[in-house]
Amino acid sequence: MLGSNYDAWFIEPRIGFETDGYGAVFTGVNKFNGIEFYPQSGMNEFGLAFTVLAMATPENGQVKLGKKRIDSRANYLKNILHSCKTVEEA
Repeated sequence: MLGSNYDAWFIEPRIGFETDGYGAVFTGVNKFNGIEFYPQSGMNEFGLAFTVLAMATPENGQVKLGKKRIDSRANYLKNILHSCKTVEEA
């Protein structure tokens, strides 16, 4: 079970199911940062999950040097859930 409270910022929540690779469910918002559906949390069929409210971002200064740049956090996280079973694989 995974919970995340972001409805204070986004008044149009959405849930989406996808089957590209491993099946996954996402909760998020419509049309954010130019993306039609922007996931805020997700979990795949193996229980691997994320929530963006608990992530380090460049904005809060917690990204380590030498890491690759992530251009679309939404697509990056969705791809992980569609292709990884465990935290080690991610």
